[in-house]
Amino acid sequence: MTDERYAIPTTRLAEAQSARAPVWRSRYDGPLTGLPSQIAPSGSLPAFHGTDAMGIWPGGDGVTGRMHDTWGAFVTTGRPGATGLPAWPTYSREQRPTMIFDARGSRIENDPDAERRRAWEDRDWQSAGTWFAFEGLS
Repeated sequence: MTDERYAIPTTRLAEAQSARAPVWRSRYDGPLTGLPSQIAPSGSLPAFHGTDAMGIWPGGDGVTGRMHDTWGAFVTTGRPGATGLPAWPTYSREQRPTMIFDARGSRIENDPDAERRRAWEDRDWQSAGTWFAFEGLS
């Protein structure tokens, strides 16, 4: 479901938009921390959809601070960036540069998950993530 509902549709959107305007792509790899021991005995879980919001909005130290600063720069200047981030090239179909945010730091990876992306090439489908939200609207 990650590929079908999120990864492949956003890849296709980035490819289409980057032909017309600058696009910077990122991926949050977590971890999601500060959870009660009943939910996560180790205190953390891997990232999943929506967990990046904990870094984007309140900020903080480490990866959450870098994400907060990066998004803040994008909103105020039109370019993402933060102290300590590597150079972040705009997205292109040829290289597919993606800023990876995780606990180890931030880095650019070209075409992360390329094998999974290629498995979806030349496939069209109606993503289940879009139609159910509009069910009943006719």
